[in-house]
Amino acid sequence: MPKEPAHDPNLTTDSAAIAALPDPEPAALEQLNEANRQLARAQERIATLEQTEKDLRDEWKKRHENPAALFIDTFDAGDLLTQLGEQFKSVCSKVGEYDAKGSITLTVTVKPYNSMLEFAAEVKGKAPLPEKHRGLYYLTEDGGISRDDPKQKQFVFAEGSSRADRSDPGDPHAYADEQRRRR
Repeated sequence: MPKEPAHDPNLTTDSAAIAALPDPEPAALEQLNEANRQLARAQERIATLEQTEKDLRDEWKKRHENPAALFIDTFDAGDLLTQLGEQFKSVCSKVGEYDAKGSITLTVTVKPYNSMLEFAAEVKGKAPLPEKHRGLYYLTEDGGISRDDPKQKQFVFAEGSSRADRSDPGDPHAYADEQRRRR
């Protein structure tokens, strides 16, 4: 059987004594309730901050257990990480724009220096470039090039028109541009 708590003779259970206490003012009760709400919010915020601090410490420890991550994060006062991020963003942007592959190279050179190691680092990005225009030409018998097929007869234009008035059949881009203009 559970043991009953000890009785304190200074405490009274007299309901008449309790009823004789003055009623607290409503404004004081509201202040007390607001203080309790603020305290609860502050406790929630402290718990959140403590969890965030723990998460950050765990992440820091995890990242810096890896010597490569430590090096990239701290070399040259963090500038290596900044350069790597800038190259990453630039190359990825161009890859998306031109739908072609690119690359990012981080070269780390390590050499002995007394009883320590000396590091040097370089970041290079190779972004794709826009496709250059190409043209098609025919090879002539004398080793030259021509826009006209030397094996075909030349078409004679009507009076007043010229070759410049038509799109160049040897240039697929010009032909496509002409087709778009006609639409």
